Amino acid sequence: MLPTSLLRIRTKKGMISPLFCSENEFQLATKIIRVFEEALERTEKKGVLLERIREYEYKNDYKLVRGLYTLLERRCIFKSTTNLNSIFVRKIVFEEASKRGFALTDFERDDILSSTARRIGVTARDIDEALWSDLDENMLLAKFDSINVNDLVACYNLSLFQTLLFNCTKLEFYISGGINWKRVLRNVKWLGLIYYLEQSTTGSDQLTCSLDGPLSLFRLTDKYGTSIAKLLPSITTSEKWHVRASIVRKTMAGKKLFELELSDKEAPLLIASAPCIKYKENTVSIYDSNIEEKFARKFEQFANGWKLVREPDPLIVEGKALIPDFMFQKYNTRVYLEIVGFWTKEYLERKLHKLIVSVDNKINILIAVNKELACSKLHSLPKEQLIIYKDEVPIKAIVDYLKRIERELIERSMTNVKITLDRTRGEIIPIKDIIQEYNIPEQTALKILSNNDEYIVVGKFLISKIITCKIDKLLDGITKFVDACSALAENSIPESCHAEMISIMGYDVIWKGLDVEKAILVKHK
Repeated sequence: MLPTSLLRIRTKKGMISPLFCSENEFQLATKIIRVFEEALERTEKKGVLLERIREYEYKNDYKLVRGLYTLLERRCIFKSTTNLNSIFVRKIVFEEASKRGFALTDFERDDILSSTARRIGVTARDIDEALWSDLDENMLLAKFDSINVNDLVACYNLSLFQTLLFNCTKLEFYISGGINWKRVLRNVKWLGLIYYLEQSTTGSDQLTCSLDGPLSLFRLTDKYGTSIAKLLPSITTSEKWHVRASIVRKTMAGKKLFELELSDKEAPLLIASAPCIKYKENTVSIYDSNIEEKFARKFEQFANGWKLVREPDPLIVEGKALIPDFMFQKYNTRVYLEIVGFWTKEYLERKLHKLIVSVDNKINILIAVNKELACSKLHSLPKEQLIIYKDEVPIKAIVDYLKRIERELIERSMTNVKITLDRTRGEIIPIKDIIQEYNIPEQTALKILSNNDEYIVVGKFLISKIITCKIDKLLDGITKFVDACSALAENSIPESCHAEMISIMGYDVIWKGLDVEKAILVKHK
């Protein structure tokens, strides 16, 4: 964070936004970094360093220059110019001066310093240097952890964002991915923030986390505001994020409430790459246990079109988050899986309460519980949604459950879906296009499409009956299989449909060995 006096903002029509450091100001940031590097090379005093920074304040935005200076100063170590204790030196010098009276001339001053020096066994020059060496401007720059300009600007923009949120009354945010949610909510709880999860009002599956802001509290506002600032980096490192906040600002007319909205699309790209961020995005899913990893690898072999998602977006249970370990998704149908391993009794009780509420709310969730954790509360869960395992989660039980869900889905879609076919689609239509358009299982599409008057189903395609009549005439008189395939290809019939199309037209293919040139057509009797 930055001091609030260095906050740069823009307000317009009740909206407020941080005035981030732009690419046009990168050159300024580079120069300020160089000032610090030169000060280290020369072992300059802090006061001298600050004077050199002030030269840039006259020509540029004071708040920007001082903000960059503040961040770079935190990367410095300053030390005293002497090994003597300045407080002790001042004490004995002032004691000596009080005995002699005020030193009104340089000679009297030097005499007091010499007398004091003899008293503690050092030189008068040592006393003179140590007298005020502990003042901030007299400290020497001993170490500077340099930084490149991109990282500095990223840190500045993030710190500016944090400082603005320090005066918020309410903060709402959205992030993508269950892994990110798990990480952020873990930090929300660790920081002791007051939060509530709710479904998006737009009708989508998007979840929003609402936090009470520091100004909504009656006390401990500074500590709470700092906690919100600490949370922000874990939000901005997510691939997709959106923040909405209500900010209180003092105006000429008194305090006024402004609205802030910022997302990964509007924020500078560098904000998520700030080196001060401790939270790093995982490009590879990390499993909580070997049991989860083994299950994920085995399931891929039996997926049958079900997409396995590791730690999906949270489910809302009584305003709190439940992030299942896995989600199976197919045709807009979602089935969740929570694997309960070896945890404390209190954790298990809280977890089971959430799971029971989830089932009561008609959330399609499977619960795999380690056999050694069986307890009376498990009886509250439907047996078909409860899987007891010992060493590893059984794949068959889950695959069977998903097959049952898919059968139910096919039955429902058979009665609810009506597919409209017309010639504007063309004479040959890939069935996958129908499946994607209506978002239905393949079996449902095939059953519905098999009963239409305009097209016939051939393999993975719909072929109009006009084309089939034409093909029927073309095949009349053709005896060789390869010639029949050539005729079909000339009429744009996909190669994968040739054999089935010939059969539908009433012909058998007689093979005389493995040579396709010798295969002949024989009309069905």
